[in-house]
Amino acid sequence: MRAGYWWVIATLMIATPAMAERWVNKTSNYCLDTDGRAANGAAVRMWQCVSHPNQTWTESAIGNGSFQLHNRSSNFCLDTDGTARNGGQVRMWACTSHPNQIWDIVYLPGGQHQLINKASGFCLDTDGAAANGAAVRMWQCVTHTNQTWVSGATAGEISRTDTHGGRGGGGFELACPNRTFMTGLRARSGEWVDALSPICSAWVGRSRTLGEVDGPPFTGGDGGGEKFIRCAGRRGVVVGLQVIQAENPDQSVGNINVDCGDFEQPSNFWNKLPGSADYLGESARLVRVTEHCGSGMVAVGIYGNSGRYIDRLGLLCRPSM
Repeated sequence: MRAGYWWVIATLMIATPAMAERWVNKTSNYCLDTDGRAANGAAVRMWQCVSHPNQTWTESAIGNGSFQLHNRSSNFCLDTDGTARNGGQVRMWACTSHPNQIWDIVYLPGGQHQLINKASGFCLDTDGAAANGAAVRMWQCVTHTNQTWVSGATAGEISRTDTHGGRGGGGFELACPNRTFMTGLRARSGEWVDALSPICSAWVGRSRTLGEVDGPPFTGGDGGGEKFIRCAGRRGVVVGLQVIQAENPDQSVGNINVDCGDFEQPSNFWNKLPGSADYLGESARLVRVTEHCGSGMVAVGIYGNSGRYIDRLGLLCRPSM
């Protein structure tokens, strides 16, 4: 089994809150799919990725870093025959607390994952064929893309706040890796904000804590000194953004602060980490504009315009639970 690349949680298996997602195989780029029947033994297969509940899965954390995968069509669970053998059966089954339908997740480089069955200790695997109906099976865990999966939110789950600032620069979008959330911002700043990067954390279900992971690189220019703002540990997550334009001809972003909430109840206020900057950039006399993620949503990244500095800024948001 390969260790994950996240430097804080390098080998943790992490359960996440319930979110509707697709699971895409790295070899074939096809999606994990079912025939949609609410029946024990219903088929699990690979299929060309489409917008259909047969390919939409909700993850339910069950404690101890493990989870179940519920199919949106049938509301049955992803299940195996539990045998520790190559070619072990994968099927749908009415949801129970049996290890055959309990899964651990291992994070791999590049936002990829392995899914390990609790009963057998074997990995969810395919035959690698880019074909509708291609096989899904269990296999001894190895370093191979047949066992490598990328998860992604279903259409419409990511939303964007408005952006604020000037009209310069080119468009950018910096999203936290799949299945992680934004807990702060790193900046290079002087008279205004030169560069930004989101601080990202993963939800560790068994301890109900957000653990920091490697985030995206900076966008923007090379000027300014480094500062950061981070929500306090355990469950502090960014839910809002405060922006003041710089007092320069470009009206770029001159001052930034964040609003923090409780990951499990985003509308509840949460403190910032001691040692965080009071704000990023320089104090300004212009009007401060605040944008918040919607009800039950938290930030998962930033977007806007940047060039030599940050020209416009807004938040990417998604449901926390």
